[in-house]
Formats: sequence, structure tokens, C-alpha cells
Amino acid sequence: MLNKARALEAAAKRTQCDLADLNHYHYILVGGGAYVDELLRQLIEMKIRLPEYILVPEKMTLAVDIEQRIDDGISLINASHILLGTGSFQLEMVSRLVSRCEGNSVFLDVMQCAPKALRTLGSAQDYIVYVDLYSDINIPKYLVNFFKFLNLKGFRVDMFHPLEKLTDEYLRNAKGIIVWNGSLPAFVPVLSQAKKLSQKLTFAECGFFPQHQFFYLDKKGVNNQSQLQIDDLSWVGSEQFTALEMVRNSFDLAVAPYADSDYIFVPLQVPNDTNILNHSRFTSGMQAFIDFIEDKYSSEKIIFKAHPKDRMKSSYSLKHGVFSEDDSRSLIMSSKLVHGINTSVLYEAALLGKPVKIEGECLLKKHHNQINKLLAAICYRQFKVIDKRFDAAKLKQFSFLEPELLEHKLATRAKFKATTENNSQESENLE
Repeated sequence: MLNKARALEAAAKRTQCDLADLNHYHYILVGGGAYVDELLRQLIEMKIRLPEYILVPEKMTLAVDIEQRIDDGISLINASHILLGTGSFQLEMVSRLVSRCEGNSVFLDVMQCAPKALRTLGSAQDYIVYVDLYSDINIPKYLVNFFKFLNLKGFRVDMFHPLEKLTDEYLRNAKGIIVWNGSLPAFVPVLSQAKKLSQKLTFAECGFFPQHQFFYLDKKGVNNQSQLQIDDLSWVGSEQFTALEMVRNSFDLAVAPYADSDYIFVPLQVPNDTNILNHSRFTSGMQAFIDFIEDKYSSEKIIFKAHPKDRMKSSYSLKHGVFSEDDSRSLIMSSKLVHGINTSVLYEAALLGKPVKIEGECLLKKHHNQINKLLAAICYRQFKVIDKRFDAAKLKQFSFLEPELLEHKLATRAKFKATTENNSQESENLE
């Protein structure tokens, strides 16, 4: 994971351009996977000059017959222009390649990952900036109703990829900036720019119990960086505990316990999850964590569950544990202990009253002596994705989208409307 200084250094070497600009260069393409395949398809469709060759981690099946060279990770790269074949990890790619390139090599980014289906919601003059690596996915899934709420309050919402270049003036005049997650190096340039402009940031992320039904806002960050990390939770009271019990009573409905019992349940995570890379010691991947767990519980029955999005899961080897693809809640309910790094499954286990053991840094470890208070705060902080109205007190506590600003905007619009109607009536009376 790049630190801030290296991320900014890599960002300074990156040149954003349009697809058509590639006709002016002799260039190579570096990368692999779906992004590269789709990029090549678009180049062919638009009849744009193709790369001289592709530097790939492994051979791919492509839509066009073009030379592929396996990247050994050490050989010098003799190319004046290098097209970045990734939509999320451009800065990591630049940082990895720069020492192997000519001093004047130009790193090109055509930003095919920038928002397409959604660019702006609303038409008001005042605007809020939304920054996300995956706007086209996260907005429809989590935030579309919230953004429509902001539209009703008199603000349009403009969406951007974190590596798109935004002027200081544009960011300075924004009435708010919302960042989805913000933990990856790709966010470093825009976060640094906003900080320099003294613009306060509101962070957003998917919620809990279950994740896909909620999102939350936060003034400091997400997960281990959120404001709950430094909060003493003294404000949590009967209202929050009531909400917690409602969530707890509904969370395990229609889920049958696992057929077995007397085992330790170990939920795994995606190896490049920012929670793993930034807040745990298992940065080399899940195999190291699996080995750690099996050594620790050499005489216990262990059930592992790989993360469904982990592309490495088929490569993991076990000594005496077993893998399961059953529902995590089912596996939690029948287990005697849930042992993980910092996955959201640990929060689900705590919600269901199971003992948990935590290897990474997370809110559960920080507030281990007041778990119920933490869970109540988490439940209170989040919003339902299907909500149409959003509580002003909660917005004030967990975001910089001040309710006073939103209400002032509405009052101003109402006053303008009333003044316009009065002027119109006076004109009619004069006639």
C-alpha cells in the first residue's frame, strides 16, 4: 500500500487524456484483466491506434490479436508513452513501473473508469461533490435516495473518480464533499487538495446488519478511521438501544443454524481489502492467517469461509480445518467462537451474542468493554438505503452536510418564491 508521499509522487507523473489522443503516440499498454479487454474493444470500435504491445502479468484471451509480453517485474521498459491498464490502481502501477522506465516516459490514463451512467443528479446551481472509485455501482445500490433528498433540498450532486482533475475553484465553491470509503491511494490527491483548501469531508460506506440495506456517513473516515474510534459513546442511550434490539431481533430470522456444532468459525477477507492492508499484520494474504489459526487451534475443529470476492480462494491449503460456503449467520449461530481479523462478520457475531476474537484493528477491539454501546451507535449512525427522508440530528452528528445549510437553502427558495408571487400579484393589481 502506497503511503501519502509516494501516492502524490506517482500522481504527479500521471497524464490524463482522451482515447482519441492515443492516435498521436506510439505507446505500450500495461495491465491485465477486464479493464484491458474492454479498453481494447473500445479502441477497435473507435478505430484508434492500438498499442505496440501489452505488458501483462500473464497471457490473456483478447478481442484482438496483439503481442503480449509477460512482465517479469525487473526488466527495463523502453517506451516513451505507457498507457495504464487499470481503473483503480493507477498510482500503484506508476510507482511500480517508474524506476524501470526511461526518464522521460509519460504515463497515460484515459480514465475509462470514470463515472458514465451517473455524472450529475439534479440541476441546481449549488452543488455537492461526490468522489468514488465505483460511482456507477455504489450510487444505485446505496445512495440514490440520499442524493435525491439533497436535490429536493436545492443541491445537485456531481460525481467523479478520485483521480479526475478538479480545479481548486470548483472544490472551494462546493457546498459539501462526500467521499466513498477514501482509504485507497487513489484518493490521496483529491483528499490532499481538499485539505489544502480547508474543505471538510464527509465519508460514506456501506452499513451493517446487513450491509446491503444500509449506508453510513462519518466526519473522519470509515471503519477503523471513523469518528466512533475516538468517541466515548457517552451519548448512547435508550433510543439507540431500542434501535439495536430491533435490528438484533430481525437479523437472524429465516436462517437455520449450521448442522454441526462445537467448532470455531473463521471468516476470511479479501487480501487487498484496505482493512487488511492498513489495519492488520496479515498483509501477505489469507494463507498466512489460515496457517496462524490452524497452529493456534491445532486440536480444535475449525470451519473457514472464504470471502466470495476473493479470487485467490481456490489456492488456499488447509492442514485440518475445512471450508464451508454456508450462510455466515448460520455458521455464527452454531459456533462456540468466531475468530477473524477485522471483517464485518465479527460485528454480526457480536450482534448475535457470540464470543469473538479479533486479530486486526477495528472498532470492536477499541470498544471491547462496551460492545453493546458500540453496536447501538453503529445501528443509530446508519441510514436505510430505501429511506426518502434523512434525520437532521443524525446528519449534523455524522456529516458536514449541515442541516442548517440545507434548511436555509429551502427557506431561501421559499422566500424567493413568495416574493416572486407577490410581485406578480402587484403587477396584476396595477393593470
